[in-house]
Amino acid sequence: MIIVVASAKGGVGKTTIAVELAYCLDAVLVDLDWDDGCASRALGWWHEHRVRSPLLDALDAGRTPRPIRGGASKPDIVPAGPELEANQPSADRMAKSLIQWTNEWNRPVVVDTHPGGNGPGDGAKAAAHLTLSPTTLGNKQLEALNGFVLAHAGYNLMITPNEFVDQAWADVHLDRIAEISKEYEIPVSTPVPEDKWLRSRKSRTAVCSVRTMPKRHEQLITAYARVAHQSARRALQVAEEAA
Repeated sequence: MIIVVASAKGGVGKTTIAVELAYCLDAVLVDLDWDDGCASRALGWWHEHRVRSPLLDALDAGRTPRPIRGGASKPDIVPAGPELEANQPSADRMAKSLIQWTNEWNRPVVVDTHPGGNGPGDGAKAAAHLTLSPTTLGNKQLEALNGFVLAHAGYNLMITPNEFVDQAWADVHLDRIAEISKEYEIPVSTPVPEDKWLRSRKSRTAVCSVRTMPKRHEQLITAYARVAHQSARRALQVAEEAA
């Protein structure tokens, strides 16, 4: 199965959710974000220390890439790096490649995308069994979400409210998410709570890999695990229906 994490704008927690999903599902994380805030860099892969992009090398050679092993604390990854911006494959080529790689790896695949529309991201969404779209709770963010959902009518989508704060403050925004969900018949996952610790965390590992965690962060880890379970269940359902 292929799960894509995508959004119309940056800053909504897309990359962190992609990392946690890939870790929880023991999936290969294919990183199609070319900015330095990408998942690969967050996990310790630095393009400055590499001669070539692993993802572009595989595409150019027409072969399935060998994921970089993450061990016990990170997902396995296939990085692209900044070269991808100037060497973007077509949507059709990216979609076919992802399907081929998934079949050959015989493992779940999670794809993180660059925000907005582009060839690699569009191809990933076309190949996906599920596209997960995170959103933070704010008027501009929810309008961007509505535009993203409208532009992707016919795709299998799921909304993930991210950086969820107290219920009273968020009611008006949750009502808007409920409207979007009902209008376009899109499921909404477990919300991921706000945890300011994430913004200052320096460890280059998945949050869910931490075995000894202060109790105040348990809600965050539980939410990521639930979103991963819900996403996988939905993606498998779509895959079975398409088979």
